[in-house]
Amino acid sequence: MLKTTIYIGSDNSTHKISRKYRRKITQWADSTFRGYTILNGKGRYNGSGEDSIQIEVLSDHDELSRESVQTLKRELSQESIMITKHEVNCESI
Repeated sequence: MLKTTIYIGSDNSTHKISRKYRRKITQWADSTFRGYTILNGKGRYNGSGEDSIQIEVLSDHDELSRESVQTLKRELSQESIMITKHEVNCESI
């Protein structure tokens, strides 16, 4: 299985995750993945603290296209969105 984690920072002006901002992320994830988990967190970028969101996806194949992330990046006015991908063993009980 492939585990993909997408790290998204907060709104650049408030450093917070508003309902409107989260709704944009959720709508994007709904249209991109069959299933996913959203985790709320605190992060740091360029020396400043901010709210952050992680989206975790487990899938048999890579469901994420570079173009899709570029679209989200523009929609959120983000300088960058980080993505990690790892092969994992997964068991459902």
